[in-house]
Amino acid sequence: MKHTKRILAVLLAVAMVLAIGSTAFAADLSEVTAGTAKSITITTPDSAQATDEFTYTVYKIFDATSDGTSAGISYKAAAGTKIEATDELSKFEADAQGNVRYYTRAAKTDDYAINTTDTDLSEGMIAALAAYNGKTTVGTVSITGKSQSKTVNVGSYGYFYITTTSGTVVTIDSTNPSASVNDKNTMPTLDKDIASVTSANGGNHETGADNENSESATANVGDTVNYTVTINAKKGADSYVYHDILSAGLSLTTTEPVVKAGSTTLTKGTDYTLTKFANNATNGTEDNITITFTKTYLDSITADTTITITYSAIVNEKAVIAGDGNKNTGTLDYGHKSDGKPNTTPPDEPKVYVYQFQLVKDNNEKKVLTGAEFKLYQEQACTNEIALVKVADGQYRVATAAEKAASGFTAATIEAGTPEIIGLGNGTYYLKETKAPDSYNLLANPVAVTINNANNDATFTTTTTENDTYASGGVEVVNQQGTELPSTGGIGTTIFYIVGAVLVLGAGVVLVSRRRMHQN
Repeated sequence: MKHTKRILAVLLAVAMVLAIGSTAFAADLSEVTAGTAKSITITTPDSAQATDEFTYTVYKIFDATSDGTSAGISYKAAAGTKIEATDELSKFEADAQGNVRYYTRAAKTDDYAINTTDTDLSEGMIAALAAYNGKTTVGTVSITGKSQSKTVNVGSYGYFYITTTSGTVVTIDSTNPSASVNDKNTMPTLDKDIASVTSANGGNHETGADNENSESATANVGDTVNYTVTINAKKGADSYVYHDILSAGLSLTTTEPVVKAGSTTLTKGTDYTLTKFANNATNGTEDNITITFTKTYLDSITADTTITITYSAIVNEKAVIAGDGNKNTGTLDYGHKSDGKPNTTPPDEPKVYVYQFQLVKDNNEKKVLTGAEFKLYQEQACTNEIALVKVADGQYRVATAAEKAASGFTAATIEAGTPEIIGLGNGTYYLKETKAPDSYNLLANPVAVTINNANNDATFTTTTTENDTYASGGVEVVNQQGTELPSTGGIGTTIFYIVGAVLVLGAGVVLVSRRRMHQN
């Protein structure tokens, strides 16, 4: 029996603890028809996305009485209750009968006077209400989407303080006899652009409008792509976290991102933390950059603020050729949903495109030739070579900085036939023939190669008895076959001696014939 009583006592104690603990959690507010007395209609921000979800928590600061129809409302609290603004220029105070009134003054040295004209509370008063321990939790409601509304029953008349997970701007209003409030937080926006591309080879690699402040650009393997992320931060900013994911064809430089608000450089560790800054084994799977803005900094934003994040990445040997390009994805988390997960801006994904061309070495009969060799240059003078590496038979790629810096590195020579040269952005390049096929003449001038937002591949017709025959596309380089010159081992000048002898004999015959004619 003793054991049974003890068990029952323990169970009762647990039940009491659970019952007490349950009061710490806000109940979900029940929905009612808009305009119902003792109700509040809450509308989400008009800048929200369809997928954004916000949770609103309603607190009662003062009780109130109302006849449910007129605009009149009387606020009640325990006699002597006082809530003073943090700037000490306004206060709520209950008199001996428990009637709550609003008092203001122009300076701390002035006397307070009842104020019935102000319609907006000061930031100092809002801060004081946030810290007021006497407010009671009424309940919560979650709303999803842009400009979406729910009307909830708050149980009784009163003066209410409403927080939201959309940001830190709160709403304070009365049920008089009902209230309609709009969430005044404004959702942040994010824009990510390619600011510029810096060529690794110097020379005349094309920049131009397509490569500056754009959602797309073209680049060579080894080039540096400079990015600018723009966050339009708003008053009430809450829980801002920037995420950046590079595709496998891009690698971060070693220089950390620079974060600014307008022209002011923010301080790492104080205004934000660089939670992640690293290349992954395979980029594209998780954050390469994570920047978490501190609450202290976000709370300091009192007006629209432009935050910029600048950093750079290098196009590497894994770059996708043409196709979908090499994207860099940026998103911004803000606020949070009822499940604790953040709201997130739509991803912004500027892309870097890399292309290739196919070199076709043939003769004037379109027959593909082998044995020729070429180098690739940035300019027509052919002084700034673009270093290549041979990645497979018939395929060459622009070398990376690491490859060029390796001990014993020598730039590959292009061996023709029909090789592919990959890893190039838009621009004009030049092929210089350094060796001609046997029995063919070396080209006197370099051949221009233009890349313009597409690969340039060749097509061929093939027979079973002859080499490939060039059909179209690619970069055709034609060699002319040389003509054999006279030499001492052939007929040489003999033909000229024979012709000369014949002419001399002919002249002699003519002279003899004329003399005989004169003698006769």
